[in-house]
Amino acid sequence: MGSVQRYERIDSWMFVSGAVTDADGFLRDSPIVARTGIYIYQQPDGTIRREYRPPEEVFDTDSEASFVGKPIVVGHPASGIVNSDTAQDLAIGTILSSGYPKDETNIACDIVIHNPSAIGEKRGLSLGYRVDIEETSGTTPDGQQYDAIQRNIRINHLAVVDRARAGAKARLNLDGDEIIEGVETKMKIKIDSVDFEVDEKIANYVNSLQNKEENARVKLDTANTELKSVKEQNTALKADADDKKAKLDAMTAERDGLKAKVDAADAEKEKAVKEAVEAVKADMQERAELEETAKIAKVEKTDGLTNAELKAGIVKAAFGEKFKLDGASDAYLDGAYSAAKEMLRNDNAKHQAAKAKGGAEKQETKNDSANDARSRMIARMRGEE
Repeated sequence: MGSVQRYERIDSWMFVSGAVTDADGFLRDSPIVARTGIYIYQQPDGTIRREYRPPEEVFDTDSEASFVGKPIVVGHPASGIVNSDTAQDLAIGTILSSGYPKDETNIACDIVIHNPSAIGEKRGLSLGYRVDIEETSGTTPDGQQYDAIQRNIRINHLAVVDRARAGAKARLNLDGDEIIEGVETKMKIKIDSVDFEVDEKIANYVNSLQNKEENARVKLDTANTELKSVKEQNTALKADADDKKAKLDAMTAERDGLKAKVDAADAEKEKAVKEAVEAVKADMQERAELEETAKIAKVEKTDGLTNAELKAGIVKAAFGEKFKLDGASDAYLDGAYSAAKEMLRNDNAKHQAAKAKGGAEKQETKNDSANDARSRMIARMRGEE
């Protein structure tokens, strides 16, 4: 925030009488000298700068107090300020009071001009003041655009000028010197860097059009900036959405692949369990059959024997210990066991039948026949027949 010197000039033209001359010839008045709102400044390059004086700054207590005792001069001095070295030569009067609100917009003060003849035809009043400029743009409550804000206004002097920046109300209110609204006056305006002197009403109208154009341009630039930001955000959101969709698709594919593997593993497990159960059942069934056959073959010890070892024991019990099984394949052992089981069960059935009939001789004959059959089978298995 920088501190600068500012002056006021006319914006419009209107006058109401009211100043008085006292017995000593001093001119006394209580004029409006400043206002709130937008102040337009033309910069060296011809562009327009709009500075806002908010009510809280114009009617600030310290700012109002800075009016008291400040000199009144004719025109603003070339140096921009009046000080102790120049006041004696420049001052034609004094501000007597603090600034005070005249209404919601304007501020007034009490003044005395000691040398009224020095003002000539000049009637406008323009404050010279120091101010801090806050380089912040924005919009006033009534919708006007501005480029900066004036803060900490401190009065240095009050100048009598041709036209006052604070408007037609910032004038000396001299009796019989009214300027009625509608009287043609001339003003200079700048259009495309060229100065024109035109009727005040036309100048005000052109200035208002230029201000509207400037405001419209500012709004357009703001809208374009916001639109660009929205487009960039939309592009970023779309890219983010595409990235998330790609990741979701990849995760879905990975999930489906894992599910397929899990399903395959479940099927494999179910198959293995089923096969294991079937194998256990078959093994238990085979073991039960072996145990039963072992009883018929009168194999005394079965505990601790594997099914293969039990089969071998049954075969030897059936066909004799000399029956060779060393190095025999599982298929050969199974064949020998089947033959032994069939023979043992047949012998057992015949024995039970003979016993039931009580025919000892017949039983003996049958036993001989069974023994002969057994011998023939053993011979076949030995390869002797």
